Amino acid sequence: MILSRKSFLYKEIVVIERITIKLPFRYEASFQNEGCFLFMKDANTKITSVASSSTINHKEAILLKCGTYIVDWVNNNSNEQVEVIAFHLPSSILKEFYASELPLSFVSKKENKHITPIAKDEIIIKFIESLEFYFDNPELINDDILALKIKELILLLLQSSKFHNIQDLLSNIYSQNTFNLKEVVQSHLFSDTSINDLAKLTNMSLSSFKREFQKQYATSPGDYFLAHKIKKAKSLLQSTSLTIAEVAYEVGHNDPSYFTRVFKLKAGCTPTQFRQLQIVN
Repeated sequence: MILSRKSFLYKEIVVIERITIKLPFRYEASFQNEGCFLFMKDANTKITSVASSSTINHKEAILLKCGTYIVDWVNNNSNEQVEVIAFHLPSSILKEFYASELPLSFVSKKENKHITPIAKDEIIIKFIESLEFYFDNPELINDDILALKIKELILLLLQSSKFHNIQDLLSNIYSQNTFNLKEVVQSHLFSDTSINDLAKLTNMSLSSFKREFQKQYATSPGDYFLAHKIKKAKSLLQSTSLTIAEVAYEVGHNDPSYFTRVFKLKAGCTPTQFRQLQIVN
């Protein structure tokens, strides 16, 4: 749950936030006309997009392109409170800042990478720490300072090791991509993302997602995903020495016992028995 939220507005648009969260917490975010920079001050975080999933540890950051995301803040201590710093990068504001000319750094080859993790970086950490003064003294904030802070963040990111990914993100903000259902499905074919979450990522209701899926694949999402997971599991059992648990994780099942039951139901034998039969034959 969100315990507190302090925001700075640039011309009535939220651009910087300090959010205090009680863990665990799930948040569904949609950035249709903006990118977003998130700095995780404490908690470990899993972020799922239309194309992939990524885990971000404390004192690390992440860049998100325009799109829809499911964010899960996790921690062993469910009562712990953590802080997250968010920079919103709306296309309207960036175009205002760079009205005279689109910087070359904003032009790049488009890639299908929505999430860009940024490992612990002392310069970024110091920059985030410098914001505490303004959160403690909000009366000092004005549009000029906010513009400088956003530009400073962009310059720092462009000097980081993720230079090309940041180019791609900034370019994406200027020219938003759309992803169809098939692209989302293929990207998460062997992940642990639920059907309900896939529907959210495609901005559909669950019933609409299932109807559209049936039209395009002539089967239900559950049957389609399960068939591909079993097929891949069989291939891994035949060609690798991975343990049953490792095979389960590779095909998107976090519970090896459940994977074994499902595999037996569909294949007529357990994963262990299936592997032994391949050795005999």
